[in-house]
Amino acid sequence: MPRASTYHKNPQFYIEKAKEYIINNPHKKKEYYEKFKLNKKAYMIKNWKNFERKNIALDLQQYTWDEIYNIWLNQKECMGCGLDFNANRRKCLDHDHKDGKFRGVICYSCNRIDIFKNLEL
Repeated sequence: MPRASTYHKNPQFYIEKAKEYIINNPHKKKEYYEKFKLNKKAYMIKNWKNFERKNIALDLQQYTWDEIYNIWLNQKECMGCGLDFNANRRKCLDHDHKDGKFRGVICYSCNRIDIFKNLEL
């Protein structure tokens, strides 16, 4: 990958090179996505654990990280608004900001408006 200063001088050139690489190496793209699928669980749990570095102690209560991941993976609709998750409606772990207790899986919109901050789901 070029330096940012070089890229910004001619971004279209590098975009075209990336497209050309993908066309000429379709197996590389497939390998990348297969590797990502295998590591997605570890990636998600690592990101959730990063809450602790931001001084947000996430209290899992009786759950393990694996159980939290399975809840997150299998939740098909937002526990707040009830709408189905899809590419445009992302999932978020909902937790109480006062005591850090995990409450469930809600959509990004519900998480941003924070109407559930004092609610037990």
